[in-house]
Amino acid sequence: MNFLSNFGLSKRLYTMSFVLVVALVGVAIEAYFSANTYSPSHNEGGGRTGQLLRISSLELDVTRVSLQLRHAMLVKNSNDLSATLADVGDKRRSIEKTLADYKKNLNDQNGQEAYDKLVPQIKAFWETGEANIRLIQEGRKDEAFEFLVAKTIPARNVLLTALAAETKRQGERLAQEQLSMQQNASSTSTQLIVLVTLVAVSLLGFSWYLGGVLRRRVILSQDAINRVRDG
Repeated sequence: MNFLSNFGLSKRLYTMSFVLVVALVGVAIEAYFSANTYSPSHNEGGGRTGQLLRISSLELDVTRVSLQLRHAMLVKNSNDLSATLADVGDKRRSIEKTLADYKKNLNDQNGQEAYDKLVPQIKAFWETGEANIRLIQEGRKDEAFEFLVAKTIPARNVLLTALAAETKRQGERLAQEQLSMQQNASSTSTQLIVLVTLVAVSLLGFSWYLGGVLRRRVILSQDAINRVRDG
């Protein structure tokens, strides 16, 4: 308090108030940035969580396409066949859109590498699928089934294996990021507790100091009054 003793009482009050306000602003800023820290798992495109959902959607649609191709070999009339193949077309458009969304929301180099591997595998799956569809449309269902077993299903399995590997990678990265967020939150909470404690101790200390100054001044004033009275 030697530094403050060079100031008058009002200046000491203003100085300490300024210091405490700065400390409180620091607490507010720390809390704000902690609450708004960017995380790849919670961005506009859904981050890791969104990518996991897209991969799951790809896996589901690819599996449905292979099942619909099998179903197309079993239908008995042209209307059912047209409806089944139309559904395959819908699933293809869904896969293309999901893959485009996945690419748009890539957030690391490993994700880009996974995407680069998926593209040719999806292309190979559709090439076999298109050949399968031609055999079905030509009424060569026995050949279509043999082709499904020998070509289309293996191409699908390769693609599903790659999607499963990417699901695992994204899941592991998401778990790591969530752990990091928890650690950061714990660290920030500790920092905030320390800052708030310092502010509270400073307030108590300054109140005690200010009370002592006022008591001494009251004593001095009382002594001066007594001297005047006694004189």
